Amino acid sequence: MSLTLLTDKHDLILVVFIIL
Repeated sequence: MSLTLLTDKHDLILVVFIIL
């Protein structure tokens, strides 16, 4: 569960960085 959440957050941060 924790790992999945971490990956999700990492993916989100990556997407935000790409958008910026």
